[in-house]
Parts: sequence; C-alpha cells; structure tokens
Amino acid sequence: MTEEVSIWGWPLQTAGMLTTEYSSRSFSVISGRVTEWSTWETKYSVREANSSWIQGRWSSSVVQFDPNTWILEYKKSFLSDNSRMVFALVEFLKFRVIIEFEKMKQQFWLPFVFGRRRRSSSDFTEGRILIPT
Repeated sequence: MTEEVSIWGWPLQTAGMLTTEYSSRSFSVISGRVTEWSTWETKYSVREANSSWIQGRWSSSVVQFDPNTWILEYKKSFLSDNSRMVFALVEFLKFRVIIEFEKMKQQFWLPFVFGRRRRSSSDFTEGRILIPT
C-alpha cells in the first residue's frame, strides 16, 4: 500500500481539472478559495481555507483557484493502483520476454545456419535437394 501527500498551489488565479483514477483523493484548502464544478452537476461548491473534501474514484471536476490558493492532497492506494508502477512492470516484462524469444530463436536457427545437420546421400536426387511435403 502506498500513501502520497503533496502540497501545491499557485500565486495567481488559475483554473484546471482534478481527476482521479483507481483510488479516491482527499483535498484540504490551506489558504485561499476553490470553486469546484463536479462532474454531472450544474451547481458549484465554494471551498474556503481549512475546508476539506473527498473526490471519489473515477471522477473529475473543474476547479478555479483564487489568487494565492494552496491545497494539501492526500492519496492512499494499493501498489497495483499506481499506474506508473504497473506501466514500468509491464515494460520490464515485455523487455524480458523479447530477450527470451531472441535467445530461443538463436538456439533454434543456429544448427540449420551453420550446417550441424548432416545430409545423407538420399537427400539429393540428380543434383537437387528434395523438399519434404
């Protein structure tokens, strides 16, 4: 299980989008004011300093920060919920599989390429090689 705490903000008025993926996120306004428009709702919420809210899994909201607004964000998730870790693991496994396939390909074709296979006189008929069918 991983926990992540971050503090972020901006000295100027700004707007953007807050999104969540596999796990919910908790936000606390340290200073300033946040206006939030949640997904699927036409109304908005105003969050003042010292207020908190939780944004559920797989949701998003549009936010506007007043000047000098700072936010504390808390997120707790399982290791499998961390998309960066999952992506890195998939890339590593893909790399290992490719290397193993390359080794198998070399081991399979090397005897044929370098002629370790002995040919008998029955392989040739009138100067040509018979192709098995």
